[in-house]
Amino acid sequence: MSQQKVDNYKEYKKNKKQIIQKQKQQKTVRAVVAGVVLVVLVGWLGFSVYTKATEQPVGMTTTTAVDMTEVQEYMDGLDLDY
Repeated sequence: MSQQKVDNYKEYKKNKKQIIQKQKQQKTVRAVVAGVVLVVLVGWLGFSVYTKATEQPVGMTTTTAVDMTEVQEYMDGLDLDY
């Protein structure tokens, strides 16, 4: 091995405890951040679905007026004596 590799290995061995601790901290931070992001996304999705399911449609109702006088006159004109 070259002298630089040997020096790097010795440095790694000397600081191994701190390096492993730092890696564990980084892993924990990543897991916490991923969990928070996941909770936010699921909450946002749930809220969106809830609001879509409970909102009242605006302008979707139509009213139609029907003049039934001619139908009533026709029914009155029929001879329903059996």
